Amino acid sequence: MLNVRGWARFAPSREALAEAIRAQGVPDANYFLHSAVAGEQGWRLLFDFDEMVAVQQHGLGDWWNDWQASTCLALR
Repeated sequence: MLNVRGWARFAPSREALAEAIRAQGVPDANYFLHSAVAGEQGWRLLFDFDEMVAVQQHGLGDWWNDWQASTCLALR
């Protein structure tokens, strides 16, 4: 599991944000930079850090029966 809770929330530039991500052991920071935006406090990622960890913790498992039971055509 990738624990993003310790990552920098803001950086002064897009490249500084990329460096901060790489410093966490992520070799391809560009994957995350697709969701990076500039704001008043600097560059940031567009996801909630705690929600990201929660999804990783609770999204594990065998969901095949749930997908098969879906009426959504995109999932069938």
